[in-house]
Amino acid sequence: MSANFIARRYVFGSRTHGMGGIVSLLSVIGLSLGSGVLIAVLSVMNGFDKELRDTILTTIPHIRVLPPADLADWEQDSAFLAADEDIISSTPYAELLGLVRYRGEALPLLLNAIDPQQELDGGQIQRHLGSEIFHQLEQQQGLFLGKVLADSLSAEVGDRVTLIAPGGEAANFASLEVLGFFDTGTELDRRMALTSISTLQQIGLYDNSSLGISLYTHRVFDAYSHAYQILGLLPRGYRATTWAASHGNLFEAIQMSRYLVALIVFLLLGIAAFNVIASLMISSADRQADIAILKTLGAESGFLMKLFSLQGLLIGLIGAALGALLGVALSLSLTGLLGVVETVIGRPILQSNIYPLDYLPSELIWSQVALVSLVAVVLSTLGSVYPATRVLKVKPAETLRYE
Repeated sequence: MSANFIARRYVFGSRTHGMGGIVSLLSVIGLSLGSGVLIAVLSVMNGFDKELRDTILTTIPHIRVLPPADLADWEQDSAFLAADEDIISSTPYAELLGLVRYRGEALPLLLNAIDPQQELDGGQIQRHLGSEIFHQLEQQQGLFLGKVLADSLSAEVGDRVTLIAPGGEAANFASLEVLGFFDTGTELDRRMALTSISTLQQIGLYDNSSLGISLYTHRVFDAYSHAYQILGLLPRGYRATTWAASHGNLFEAIQMSRYLVALIVFLLLGIAAFNVIASLMISSADRQADIAILKTLGAESGFLMKLFSLQGLLIGLIGAALGALLGVALSLSLTGLLGVVETVIGRPILQSNIYPLDYLPSELIWSQVALVSLVAVVLSTLGSVYPATRVLKVKPAETLRYE
């Protein structure tokens, strides 16, 4: 009789006492839940990381190059950027910090002024927001508000809002028509607006803005070093900032959350592995007579070690397989499930004033599914070593005396 057959009987077969079977079932359930939840949590963290790259870092420049005075000579000074293979696009921009006021309500505003034509010719923002916005900005004088900001002001398309910008001893005021809204699903929707540089010049607020060149680069997470290299090729007086200055804390928070949550769930997976040890300890106690008979028939220590190792392996394989199915199902449906819950309770769970996104993103990475499943199987198999060593101490004569 092979160790494989006996191991399957011990895991799936009936017991003289039911406790061993119940604990084995609980071990499989614990392992499945632990690995499934870990896969789902990692998918959510991957989703936040992906949305940071694809949404927030598409809307804001990776590098801002600030000239010493104005942008009069920026094209001549920065001509070398066209030869830099790491740079995706480079366009002039103006950024205005101030307030937007409508019907007595005033809120903070980050106004980004761009060149619509250059943006349409290969800019990165239009890839995410669509080209229609930039066609309108090219043809009309006005601005586009973030959806949440517009809702907070109760502003509609065609309304005129007042921009308030600091300048000198008194604030500067200007009025602009709302041409439409954009919705990125991020915290940028609460405070950002888009207009054209020509519009900003026409309403007289151009001198109050910070002017520069916005760069999008393939080296997103090496933006600081890239910016330093670019400054070394520009005339003296240029300065540079990167996306990390304004949103680096968000990326660090996402990475820290990923590590902490993964650590916590891995500990839960470890607890599930301890359940396997408990299951096999009860199994060994429940099968003392069987083990004594096997020893009497000549079963050696290696055979008994293999027998219990196979039990741990089988529990691990079943638990990891069920956990993988559960984790994949959760990962693929979490975004929709949260939407259903928000519809039922009638309010959003994630809000962009608290979280970086107002929805729950999820990205399933199959290599992580394989890694979590492998860890679950390894922990379960290793958990069988101690019960196996206890089996070796069974004395057939004393055990069978009372049977």
